[in-house]
Amino acid sequence: MRLKTNPIVISCLLVAVRIAAAANPQGERPPPLPLMMLGPGVVISQKAQKSAPLEILPIPLFMVQWNRLRLFGPQLSYTLVRRGKAALEGVVKMRSEGYEAEEGPALRGMSDRNRTLEAGLAFQMNWDWATLGIDWSSDILQQHGGYELRGTLSRRLNDLGGIERLQVTPLVGVNRRSRPLNNYYYGVRADETAPDRPEYAAESSWGLLAGIRVEKGLTQKWTLHAGLFGEWLNQEITKSPIVDKPYRLSGIAGAMYRF
Repeated sequence: MRLKTNPIVISCLLVAVRIAAAANPQGERPPPLPLMMLGPGVVISQKAQKSAPLEILPIPLFMVQWNRLRLFGPQLSYTLVRRGKAALEGVVKMRSEGYEAEEGPALRGMSDRNRTLEAGLAFQMNWDWATLGIDWSSDILQQHGGYELRGTLSRRLNDLGGIERLQVTPLVGVNRRSRPLNNYYYGVRADETAPDRPEYAAESSWGLLAGIRVEKGLTQKWTLHAGLFGEWLNQEITKSPIVDKPYRLSGIAGAMYRF
């Protein structure tokens, strides 16, 4: 599945970089040097659609953080406001929920559902015992034309089990998916029907989220990163004739070198 270059994407990235560059007016203390990390990794994906295979793909892992700007994998964020323990960020991220009709017999005759870029806002409140996150994102390439609202609660555990430089962060949450988002990825259009695939229009839904992130510092330069994220899907999705799993999974693992 290919994502075509789009002027909107380029514009969003350029705007974010320009904002970050302008965040240091003349006469103020210069920002810290950028943090740059790069290394090998793999991404794991299990979609909810019938006959969709478990995907394990090698990818480069990278992270760039400079002043208020942060780029990690498929997500670009910029801190708009920070007050004490609260922060508001602007976010641009990729949604990789699409599929190709050739992925399995249950999807043959369907039109491909494309990846897309979404933009939105993310609010965080950091307490000593946990972090509350609320984020909203909407399709900026008009592939699904919908939005997703998520609320999560996470806690970072440092040196877990007495292991130095080990950080484990469990996460739980809920999400609200709009009707256009659900219908694009899980609906069946009138011209896509088959004897065992009736027309289906998905409505908006609520779902449950859970995940875990792990980081382990090996040396001053090398760090291991891993994460697994699961979304339990509402019956508005699981009733679709092209769905046979009540969940979808995504994960990432690898090592990064700090330059």
